[in-house]
Amino acid sequence: MKRNEKIDVLRGWAIILVVFGHCMEYASGHEFFSVNGIYNNLIFKVIYSFHMPLFACISGWLFGSTIEKYASFDIIRRKAESLIIPIASWITLWMLLNAGLSIIRGNIDFAAWVKGWFGMFLTNFWFLWAIFVCMLLVVVVHHFFGDNIGIYLLSIAGMLVIPDSEVFAGGGGAGTKFLYPFFVSVYLMRIHKVDLAEKVYRYKVIICIAFIVLLGLYQFDTYIYVSGFDIYGNLSWVQYIGYDLQRYGIGCAGSAIMLLVVWKFYRQNLIHKIISAIGRESIGIYILSSKIISGVCYSVFKAERVNYILDIILTVGILVICHAAIYIIKKVPLANKMLLGGI
Repeated sequence: MKRNEKIDVLRGWAIILVVFGHCMEYASGHEFFSVNGIYNNLIFKVIYSFHMPLFACISGWLFGSTIEKYASFDIIRRKAESLIIPIASWITLWMLLNAGLSIIRGNIDFAAWVKGWFGMFLTNFWFLWAIFVCMLLVVVVHHFFGDNIGIYLLSIAGMLVIPDSEVFAGGGGAGTKFLYPFFVSVYLMRIHKVDLAEKVYRYKVIICIAFIVLLGLYQFDTYIYVSGFDIYGNLSWVQYIGYDLQRYGIGCAGSAIMLLVVWKFYRQNLIHKIISAIGRESIGIYILSSKIISGVCYSVFKAERVNYILDIILTVGILVICHAAIYIIKKVPLANKMLLGGI
């Protein structure tokens, strides 16, 4: 089947926003980061209100096609190979580097190394864990309950009472529970042949107004990273549900606006071909950029404020470096399979 280049362009813009948002977050200085100054920035709020929900929506849409082609347990195997093996491989490389440094210093502790490996494996690359668990849950409901909408609603409601956890990073914590409704909603639209672009275009004015209103209400506690997803924190359960509904609303509205913009202005020109190429490598860029940005930017840059010019330059540079690295990795089949999941 021919690739839908509009989907690739949408994924391209999504990963660009992810990288730019991470540059804003990690290249603004230690003190600015530690006092959460970045969370009050309007552009940061706009990006973080929908960029990961947009990825979850795209993943849910594409998964609707995948589940029609393969048997349920074959899907689990394939997705474990493409998502979980790269997590394990990158963590192993990172831990081997640390082990080498420990050997040089003469203080290697094998038991601590193994414990550290499992700890990092279960708490890194949260988005990959989240998407894998979303897919796993959908496969279960699809296989055993025939995609019963009532079961999906019960599973979403049940996540409110399951305590957030760091286990599986996004998989066992707030990340999956936050992204799961977006993934499921668009997946169901795909399998029921809903013309999503037509629906968004029909209600575009309402969607834009909703996004502006919800953005105006967006505050520090609205961030999923701050308040979490479950109802067991310092706030009342009514407040937590209110935040969850607000996050769903603005995440859907922001994702719909991005869909509308891409579908409206898509042209087969050089710019969109570049964005499409970025979108096709979005998972690899997410994996590589996560370590580059968090490891290098946070250590090097100490501006203690947002510098948009620096963030744009860093974003472009990181995208180029990641694309070049992915190109090289794909030249070696084993490396491609282990580090990028064979994508």
